[in-house]
Amino acid sequence: MLGATLISAYFPLASPQDSGSGVVQGAVYQDHEPKVGAKVVVNSSTDSRFEKMVVTNREGHFTVSEVPLGEVQILVYDKNDQLVAQGVGVLTFDGETVTVDMEAVTAEN
Repeated sequence: MLGATLISAYFPLASPQDSGSGVVQGAVYQDHEPKVGAKVVVNSSTDSRFEKMVVTNREGHFTVSEVPLGEVQILVYDKNDQLVAQGVGVLTFDGETVTVDMEAVTAEN
């Protein structure tokens, strides 16, 4: 089972807007240890042209900025391009930051 946990969200004092962007950040773990070098892809459900890929750092953390407002899908791939975790988040206000921490799983044969 692929899993994700929405840890926290920061809501600045602003009114909802039709346009704007925010930040998706988080960490990827495997067996409760940081997953270094995992590929994290963030897609927007409101802007089909938006897709950004980043790689987790030594602590398993990642940050993607300038993400369009609305629902986002976060996909995590291992070094063999196998999907090991996925999650969703929602950016509601311009400047909002959503944090999603995920536990990667290994496919069983």
